[in-house]
This record gives sequence, structure tokens and C-alpha cells, in this order.
Amino acid sequence: MEFKNLGSIVCEGHEYDSNTIRTMVNHLKSYISKNFDKNEIVALMMNRNEKLILVEIALLECNITFLPIDLSIPQERVEYMLSNANVRKVIVSSKEVIDEKNGLFYIMIDEMFDDDDSFDVQADSNNPAYILYTSGSTGNPKAVVVTYKGFMNFLEAVPKIIDFSPGKSIACFTSVSFDIYFLEAILGLTCGLRVFLASEDEQNNPQKMIKLIINNQIKMLQLTPSRLKMLMMYNNELTFLNSVQDLMIGGEKLSDELLKKLHQGPKTRIFNMYGPTETTIWSMISELTESGYVDLGQPILNTRIYLLKDRREEVSDGEEGEICIGGDGLAEGYLNNPEQTHKNFIDLPFGNGERIYCTGDIASYNSDGKLIYIGRDDSQVKLRGYRIELEEIEENIRSVQGILNVMVCVSKKDENLVACYVAEESIDPEKIIKLISSKLPLYMIPSRYVKVPELIYTVSGKADRNKMLSFVKDNIYDVKETELVMDVELSELEKSILTIATSVFEEFSGQITLDTTLESLGINSLLYIKFIAKIEDTYDIEFENDTLLETSFYNVREIIACVQEMIESKE
Repeated sequence: MEFKNLGSIVCEGHEYDSNTIRTMVNHLKSYISKNFDKNEIVALMMNRNEKLILVEIALLECNITFLPIDLSIPQERVEYMLSNANVRKVIVSSKEVIDEKNGLFYIMIDEMFDDDDSFDVQADSNNPAYILYTSGSTGNPKAVVVTYKGFMNFLEAVPKIIDFSPGKSIACFTSVSFDIYFLEAILGLTCGLRVFLASEDEQNNPQKMIKLIINNQIKMLQLTPSRLKMLMMYNNELTFLNSVQDLMIGGEKLSDELLKKLHQGPKTRIFNMYGPTETTIWSMISELTESGYVDLGQPILNTRIYLLKDRREEVSDGEEGEICIGGDGLAEGYLNNPEQTHKNFIDLPFGNGERIYCTGDIASYNSDGKLIYIGRDDSQVKLRGYRIELEEIEENIRSVQGILNVMVCVSKKDENLVACYVAEESIDPEKIIKLISSKLPLYMIPSRYVKVPELIYTVSGKADRNKMLSFVKDNIYDVKETELVMDVELSELEKSILTIATSVFEEFSGQITLDTTLESLGINSLLYIKFIAKIEDTYDIEFENDTLLETSFYNVREIIACVQEMIESKE
């Protein structure tokens, strides 16, 4: 198979046209045909540039299954993925990621371009397209095996609903290990679009994201609600959407309030995207351009939606039920995990008994016949677009010596993870973080750790996370309280910044000092940008791009020093 009429890739100021891309992909296919077995799984541990997309296109055309791995994932977690997927070959951009001890065969991407254009790929069309690891409830991530048929159906289906006309521009901000990346990079390129691939720096920096969108007059944009809110903190008037014709929002729940705000901005078509990795990226799309509320929309091509009660029968009108999905997009299941596969992939108990995936998402049809998302029926959550199994975090925290039990909750106010643990003695949070950060990615590391006398469960024995979180708020355990003293020793600037910090991190009111670390405040990208944006508005200054990551400063004192320097430079 060969993709026709490829578009172009723009990366860090360089544009690679369709002819150049086809020549480079053919070089890669030549190498692949001579050096890859047709049924093996190839891992990609590459830098974020045009070559990453080219390798993916070549592997898809050769129907060689690949496993994309974000370079920011902890090493121990990467090792588990490679072992679990039985990977033998890894394509890399840099020798720095090579581990000579694990016995794998590493291939430098630049060496793959040295081959000629002659190739004879005997591809097995039954091979999966790719494998993606998602959070698992057992303490380790689970691998979703996405079929080639399902992926090709996705590429065909989405442009039937959203206008992917050749020549339009689309921004690619998403991480390669997050499946919606494939809409931006692969769907965009195969539809003939100009794909603007954001660098690693650009994809995490709101100012640079906005600059990329505006300067290149991006026409198509896909964002999670969290990332959209982050951009709005720097551009509340939404002028960065002036050129955007199609705004696709998904990865987590889109609120009616955020939709209302979008309606007040520049005219753009707004789409709510819904679908789990197990049914190939997006399964339902709803256009909300003229809608007053958020619904999940209609299934895409060759996709069927069922709303089931106890996974046995369809719900009656107005009843809540679990969203179950059937059709061409269905994944094979979880790699080397038959128990989890049989749990979530079942045969429909009526009709023709087709195979379906039970999402764990609860929804109901409203009086207009629209499907409305309600929530989850398990411990899975979506934070800033990432799918997280709280049980996986708990399992890793339980391995910390001295911890008897733990329950991880989500603070709805600031979307931070809070670990409530039972132990005979208090444990330094930094010790816990150090031990679990070798196994869990940063977005799964709780920012708060609270010792409690016991955990709270429902009558049926399930973790009652809402009551646990309420209990923690009412009964603070092992939190060092430090009064914010506004005395003569503090300068006016210090007092002002501390006041701003208190307004952003309200739960720590009265506890924030100059030496309070950002990590101890439960910092995340959204809260950090909110904090920085308030400082900028107050002092009419603008932080440098390299200081817009939540890891840029260690404590409040360092931020104040930076602000002082900027103020002095203006005078």
C-alpha cells in the first residue's frame, strides 16, 4: 500500500514538500524490506522532527507494526514496554538513548536513508498498525493493539465529517505516545495538508504555541480542553483562533462553560471529539458551532454505539448506561493480557453478537436524542488529556516501604492528584516521588501526599474517593503550616507576589512563603501558567519563553528574583 498525494511537513522553519517526502519514505521502505521481519514489532524512540513522521509513514506502507515511545517516559517504564511487547529492534535519533545492556538492536535513523530506492515489501496486511501503552490498573501499563483495518477506516472516516482539504495547514502539538497525534501528523499528511510539527520546546510553551498558530495562519487545530484553557490564559480574547477554520477538541470532557467562551471568540467550526484508544482514536464527532451545550455526536464511518445497562441490555430512554463501541475501529485487545482483554472486549449479548469494547464511560440520551457524557464507573480519570488508572499509581505507591495502604484522589478544583496514605509514621513526600518516578511518567505523579488514619470505602467495598478527598480537606494531616507574615522584612514586591500566589493556590492560603517550592504547591502546567499570567498582568512584563515550563523555577523566591530583574530592565 502507498499513500497518494502526500502533503508537506514544516518543522523548525524547514518545509519538506511531497516529492521530497516520497523520496525519503521510499529510502526508508527499501531499508525496511531488507532488515525487518514482517511480523515483528519495531519501537520508535526518536526526536520530535520530520523524520519521525516519515518513519511512521514508511512502516504503515510496509504494514510493519510499530510502538512509538515518548523520550520523556521513565526508563524503567520504557524497559517494561520493550520487554512486554517483545521488541528486538529500536529506531533512534541519538546514541544517547541506546542501552547496550538490554540486548536490543538499535538502528540510527540517518543510516536508514542511505539505502537505494529499490524495495520489495512482502507485507502481511493482517499485521496491527501500531501499539500504544495506556495506564493500567495492575501497576503496569497495558498495550492496546490497533489494527491496520481500524486505522485505515479512521483515515477515511474523519474527512467525511471535517474538511481536510489539500493545502490546508494543521498544527501538530500532541505527544507521539498520545494517539490523537495521528490525526495531526498522519491523517493531515495523507490528506495533502501542510503539517506544522511543533518542536519539543514549542509543544510545551503556550507563548510559542500561540506564535506558531498565528504566524503560520493555522487552519486546523486539535487541542485538549486543558491545553485550550492554558492558551486562553495568554490570549483571553481568543485572537489566536482568527485564522483557524476547524477547531477539534477532545481527550477529556469539554464543559458547556468552555464551549460558551469559544462561541464568544472568532468564528470557527467547533468539533467535540470522543473515542478511546481501544477503538482507534476518535469514534464519535459532534459539531458544536451553533450548539448551546456539549454532546458526543454521531459515530464515524463503520462504527456502532451501544448504551448498555450492566453490559447486558440497552437502556431505556433517559436512563444512564455504559458506552460500548463496535465496528471496524475495534482494537485486537491488549497485548499479552488476555484477562484484561476478555474483561473489556465482549460479545454483544443480543443481535448478531458482534464484538464490542466497553469503555467504562457513562452517558445518557437527552430529550433531543443527543448522547451526553456523564462520567466514569471506575477509577480511570482523564487529566490534561492523559488517561490515568488511579489503581496503577496506588500499586506503585504501595511498594514504598512503610506505606500500608493508599488511595489516590483527584482534586476537581485544580486537577491535581492527591495521595492519601496509611502508615505508622509520616513519610517524606520527596522519598515517595523519587521511588515512583522511575516507573511512572510525570503526569501520573501525585503532587500532594497526606497521611490519614484510614481509607474510606463504600458499602460495597469500593474506594470512595470523593469522601476521602472531602475528609482530607476537613482534616489536614501532616501539613506544616507556615503563616504568611506581612512584616517590614518583606518588600512590596515580595508581598505582592505572595498575595498573587495565594490567590492561585487557594488551598495553601496562609502557608506560602518565599521558600515554598512550586512542587509542594501541587504545580501543574495549567496552574503555573495561571500564576505567571497574573504576575505579567500585574507588572506589565513578559516572561521569557524558556521560563514558561512549570519546572523553570524551584521556589517562589526564584520567581520574585526574575520579576525584579525584568522590572529593573524596564526602568
